Amino acid sequence: MTSNKICSLKTEAFSDISASFPKRQPFEKNTPEHLDLFIMAKGFEERILKIPAELIERSIISSSTKILIGNYKTNVDDNNKRFSQLSELTSDFQFNEFDAENPAITKRTISSAINATINNIDKPVVGVDISGSSSTLIFSILNTLFTEKSDIYIWIFYAEAKNYFPDADNNNALKLAQNCSGGQSNRDYGASEIMYHDHFRGIQGDNRESFVIGVPSYSLDRFQRCVQHLGDDIINITQKVFALILPSTTDTHHAHRSDDILNHVRKFFLNDNESARIFSPDLHQCDVENYDNITRTLIEIADINFGRNITLIHFGPKLQSVGASLALLARPEIRLLMSRPTNFNATEYSNGVGNIWSIFFQNPKKLIKKLQTIGHIRIQSDERLGFDTLGTKT
Repeated sequence: MTSNKICSLKTEAFSDISASFPKRQPFEKNTPEHLDLFIMAKGFEERILKIPAELIERSIISSSTKILIGNYKTNVDDNNKRFSQLSELTSDFQFNEFDAENPAITKRTISSAINATINNIDKPVVGVDISGSSSTLIFSILNTLFTEKSDIYIWIFYAEAKNYFPDADNNNALKLAQNCSGGQSNRDYGASEIMYHDHFRGIQGDNRESFVIGVPSYSLDRFQRCVQHLGDDIINITQKVFALILPSTTDTHHAHRSDDILNHVRKFFLNDNESARIFSPDLHQCDVENYDNITRTLIEIADINFGRNITLIHFGPKLQSVGASLALLARPEIRLLMSRPTNFNATEYSNGVGNIWSIFFQNPKKLIKKLQTIGHIRIQSDERLGFDTLGTKT
């Protein structure tokens, strides 16, 4: 005979693993002793130079560090001019450049560098400076690193700009300059080819309803192009087919940016006319300072809409790109739609260097496995009676 055991069913929730997310820490207090591989991208902003300069000055980057530099097709002269200011510090270093807009090349370049390093080091320490990285590049890099077969440590570094255009003082001038019908701002122009990210093509099925998750930026031009690319079935008031994730911040200096994005989004979805509403999306807000906020929100939205063809359009802040990358690794059914601008306005984008942050992922594989268990049903016995967990059921 067997004794009766008291069991219960428990659905794994994000709150069960939230403590596994490493917190964003001030760069000054949270850096590695050494980097075996360092990845960054060229850019025109002043903040692009801050982190590599600091890492070199502290000898965290040395002559033994493999350095990978991503190049963009946009603002080539501006990017090279800014990067040349690092020449005095990098004259003794060798680095390889790669196409930052091509996910396949990015993955191949990073994987090759890790494989070359792993021959000499059991668990390489990889640093990624996302200060000059597009969301496309961040998704490419993190997909590569978090799915790497070899065990690695991952450090993510991020330098904020001191001021972003538009600031609160010239915000009204920007609004006058905007084309409200197209949602285009003075910060960037145009939209390149609309394409799905090679690493996040999702799982799409025939005869399924579509669902879109949008994370817009200050300019809605590329966002609007991506929505239009998905077709008329998305623009349908009779279906709940759209969720929007808008930025929130406790930084009063940048709070107006969140308000402006919301106003621009409203104009887009109302088609400039309250009586000609296109459709009403579900609205969510995520803190831009805490990357795990958007990880949780994306997973929750995906699980609610399980069985639909889900597409993510992401043009959000850089730290939110980190959180969104983790969510897509946990929910591979989501596909990622993207577009780059044809050009940036280098003189009216940002200036100065603000706060500098770092995030240390000690066990990347374990974190992804935990994220993938969210929503699973766990059969557990009552530990108070001394019984062990019986198993996991999905």
